[in-house]
Amino acid sequence: MSSQVMWMVGVRPMPDALGRVNKLELIPLEELGRPRIDVVVNCSGVFRDLFVNQMNLLDRAVKLATEQEDEPLEMNFVRKHALIQVRRRDVDQLDSTIATFRERAPLLRRRASYRVAM
Repeated sequence: MSSQVMWMVGVRPMPDALGRVNKLELIPLEELGRPRIDVVVNCSGVFRDLFVNQMNLLDRAVKLATEQEDEPLEMNFVRKHALIQVRRRDVDQLDSTIATFRERAPLLRRRASYRVAM
C-alpha cells in the first residue's frame, strides 16, 4: 500500500546502505509524466499502530508534494487541494492547515482512518 500511495503522490523511497527506507525523493514532473494525485488512505488500526514508520513516511511524502510551489496546480493536486483547505479555513499559511490536521489526527485514529493527503 505505501509504495502505491508514494507513486501516486510522485515520491520515491530512498533506501540506505542497509536497505531501510528513511528518506524520500520527489520525482520531477518531467520524469513522472503525469500530475501528482491527491490520495486518501483508510487503514486499519492494526496497520497504523504496527507500522508507525510507514505512516510517517506517507506523511512526509504528502508534505514533499505539498511544498512544491514551482509546480502548476493542475499538475499537483496534492498542493491544489491543500491550498483550497487553506482558503476555506481562512488561514494564511499552508503549515497552519497541516497543524490543524495534526490536531484532528487523534479523532481520525479512533475511527481507524487516516487522511494522508489534504
